[in-house]
Amino acid sequence: MDALERFTRIGRDFFEFVRDFCLNAKANLALLQADYLSKNIKLNRSFICFAETPSAVGQHSAQGSEEDFAFLSFQDIISDPQLSSQSSSPLSLVNPVSLGQPRGYSNGVLQSSSSGRLLFIAGQIGWDEQQNIVSSDFVEQFARALANVIEVVREAGGTTDGIARLVIYVTDKNEYRVRQREVGDKWRAVMGRHFPAMGLVEVKSLLEDNAKVEIEGIAVIQ
Repeated sequence: MDALERFTRIGRDFFEFVRDFCLNAKANLALLQADYLSKNIKLNRSFICFAETPSAVGQHSAQGSEEDFAFLSFQDIISDPQLSSQSSSPLSLVNPVSLGQPRGYSNGVLQSSSSGRLLFIAGQIGWDEQQNIVSSDFVEQFARALANVIEVVREAGGTTDGIARLVIYVTDKNEYRVRQREVGDKWRAVMGRHFPAMGLVEVKSLLEDNAKVEIEGIAVIQ
């Protein structure tokens, strides 16, 4: 047996092992649905599993072949809302389309329990759906960051009255102080007289170079 034949056999043995593992793993049974492949989901390169494609996609032999199997990535599994809803995990991810596709994080994580639901909101900055900073103006960035927080809350089925805690990070606390009245006007326009537990922290800089404010929080979803 030459090197090429050995390599081919090793590859096929590995493929069959992973195939059998995935097909027998209860956690992956939800992936074996025709409607999954009917969705326009872009696969990335972080492949973790082979899963048999539904028979609706194509006929295959009893033993199967590489062509009868599709790669599914971890990111696709956790970002697909229908698949996430089938998980037994008490946590579900909240990512409004209007905030663009998050990279390496989720905009919100909703925890469900017998006593209620808590939404943990990732830090939101003043950018739009294309993830472009809306303005160089501090107040406008504050308004958009707050609007993005509210968007995550509403996507999870909550309201502004359910926002229980906010932490505001600014790159210049003096600018916040000087323009506090304008900030207050933007606040009342969307939050009314609802004032959750809050903290304000001055930081050296934020991850996005042009960002001046970032807001994260926790909300109770009724």
